[in-house]
Order: sequence, then C-alpha cells, then structure tokens
Amino acid sequence: MKQINFNCKEKLPYLLALKARDEVQTIRRAWYTKEELKKTKSNEFRIDEYGTKNGDITSHLVIKPPKYKVGEVVEIFWTGSWNELPAGMGVPDDEEEQPISLGKAKITEVFEIEMFRFTDEPETICVTYSGEDRPTMTTKDMNDLARKDGFNSDIEMIRWFEKNYIPKGDTATKKFYVYRGKMV
Repeated sequence: MKQINFNCKEKLPYLLALKARDEVQTIRRAWYTKEELKKTKSNEFRIDEYGTKNGDITSHLVIKPPKYKVGEVVEIFWTGSWNELPAGMGVPDDEEEQPISLGKAKITEVFEIEMFRFTDEPETICVTYSGEDRPTMTTKDMNDLARKDGFNSDIEMIRWFEKNYIPKGDTATKKFYVYRGKMV
C-alpha cells in the first residue's frame, strides 16, 4: 500500500482530527528535484519550460506523473517530530521516532494546479488551475483549497508555499498535484 507522509506542523491539528468518512487533501509538488531525477527509473515525465527572459527559455522543470490514482487506498502517516504531537498519544520517550499511522484514505480526485510569484512582496503567489486557459482561482476557491488542505486560511497556505517552494526572486511557474480522498 502506498503512503502519504505529512510533517507540516501547521496541518497537525487537522490531521489528528480526521475520522472515518472525513475528506482529506494534500498538495504535492509535481516536479522532480535534481536528486530524484538522477535516481528515477521511470521514463514517464514531461519537460515544462519556464523562466523566459527576452523570449528565450532559461530553465526547465521535469514533471513527474501523479503518484496516486483515483480509487487507490493509501495509508496516511505523520513523519514529523514527535515533539509536535499532543501529550497522551502513547509515544514512548525512549524510542527512536518512527512514522505514526493516522489511518487510511481512498483517493477520490486528482488534479493539477500551478503557482507563481508575481512580485517579490510577501503573499503574492497566484494560484491557477492547470490547463489551456489556466483560470486563476477566486478568493473562495483559494480558501476552499487551503481549508481542505488543513490550513486555517489561504494566507497561511501561501506563506507556507512561499517558504518551502517559491522563495523570493523565483518567478517560475510551479506545478502541483492536488490529491483528495475520504478516510476509510
């Protein structure tokens, strides 16, 4: 069975509250890092061009296929620090930290989104649906996406993605997969 690992402490309260039939969502990067690309045996990828300067392409992203498919059952794990967990979770003090299973979910929806920074100011990431016309998400769509992903607001989600994937000065359009499912 495939796993989905979480270590984002901002999402921990959301993850710990999940129970059977609850909806669960995660947003995962859709590109290979250089290290991953060296190790991959898959020939299932595509090259996305980005970072144009005066009409010339300056870099590429190697896009990996979605890891999970609709209908698959996956096990959800907390792989972050045990120090983040609330008291009483039954975590022994003297053992090495191991992933903790939070349950299983059946994948119900997979789709692609894109994020890019349009200025170097904080909280200036634009999120669009992937596709030919790439419509920008409305504020309602952004809040819905953030809350389903376990963030308290779209601003909290944007700050997290700025910190982890789209730093100041990075103007590349980054692709992400959104996986949605139901706890079983």
